[in-house]
Amino acid sequence: MSNLKCERKRKIIHSEGRAIIARVYHFLQEEYNFMKANNMDHCDLSPLANIRKRTAEATGFSERTVTTILKEEKELPSSSASFTSPMKKRRKRNNKFNLDNMNLEIIRTTVQNFHIVEKQLLTLSKLRSVLREKIGFDGCLNTLRSILKKLGYKWRKIGNNREALQERHEIQLWHLNFLKKIFQYRSEGRPIVYTDETYVLTSHVRLNTPKAINSFQRN
Repeated sequence: MSNLKCERKRKIIHSEGRAIIARVYHFLQEEYNFMKANNMDHCDLSPLANIRKRTAEATGFSERTVTTILKEEKELPSSSASFTSPMKKRRKRNNKFNLDNMNLEIIRTTVQNFHIVEKQLLTLSKLRSVLREKIGFDGCLNTLRSILKKLGYKWRKIGNNREALQERHEIQLWHLNFLKKIFQYRSEGRPIVYTDETYVLTSHVRLNTPKAINSFQRN
């Protein structure tokens, strides 16, 4: 019996169930009032008088639950208003995923490889699977969508109700201007220096470039 009570206590009664319990109560109430008004034989109607208890027995819930539902019904703004379902408490998932510049560059390169190397239509699910293996990405699809937007990508509708990922126009224009400048500087014979990340070691700073590594080894 105690286990049954525990199960009832944990059970969530949604709006439809609450409305049914309230209707059962009012039906039994009207039934009792009718029988009492037409009791010509003066029968004992005392077993039918406890409407709340009969409602609990008919619906399988406790009298306390019936009392709570009837109280909620009285607090409804109008007779046509309906019950509301209690919100289930859910653990909010932390969708934040910290990414440094190196991880962001890996994401950008992965997107480019889908289009240029693998020649596949990129989807968020495919990209998330690859990034999970490369950088341990465990964010949701919405988080990944936000990251792509931050990197300058947007979704463009194509045929068959599908979407393709592409860089925004201003990002494409920036790349074009960059390539034009590189071509101009090379044609003018101007030196071009590429910068890269540096690693701070205990005794010195070493550039993470092939030329710097060779120079460091010769020294």
